Amino acid sequence: MDSIQPNRPIPPTKNTKADASAPSAQSVAKFNEACSAPQIGGAFPTINERQQADDVLINNPNTQEAYWVSNGAAPDAARAAALGASISPPNILDDKIEATEKFINNYQDMRDANTIGADKYFHCKANCEAAQVSDIGSSVAKTISDTREWVDQNIKGDPETASQQDQQANYYGREQGSDNLSKLCTDICQPFRPNGLDSKY
Repeated sequence: MDSIQPNRPIPPTKNTKADASAPSAQSVAKFNEACSAPQIGGAFPTINERQQADDVLINNPNTQEAYWVSNGAAPDAARAAALGASISPPNILDDKIEATEKFINNYQDMRDANTIGADKYFHCKANCEAAQVSDIGSSVAKTISDTREWVDQNIKGDPETASQQDQQANYYGREQGSDNLSKLCTDICQPFRPNGLDSKY
């Protein structure tokens, strides 16, 4: 008879199933690589401008884009890109949100003003204010404006001439806003301001 061995440890059972919560070896390898050496270079289209001399250019293969981030934020941005994050860097996301808010505010002002002929003025001002946020804001402004005009023509049935006039105001606002960052968009868009529009706008 075998002798009894008190307090004998129970051998661990072998788990035959992979732990679904455990990171894959590939993810771990990408993470370690990102921690040690953030990818620098222009393998993908760059979506923002360099702000400081020591900024780092991060390549994100998941979004197929490259973006400049501050030197201090580079390790975190590289880790996010390597591990599959598909979000833009915080400063870019903030610019997109702010530019969109410019359009929302101007649309509400246009409705509140309820003034004949004021639409092109607010078109211009929304594009101008968004463009003054950053190049990202200007890109957002173009996307919103082009989408709006497509809907107006193809869904609402507005004539092409009306869309062309709106797009002229949109383009003017973006170009002048980008070139005159410190100038008020109310002054920039003065050529589109109709008579009778309340001075608060």
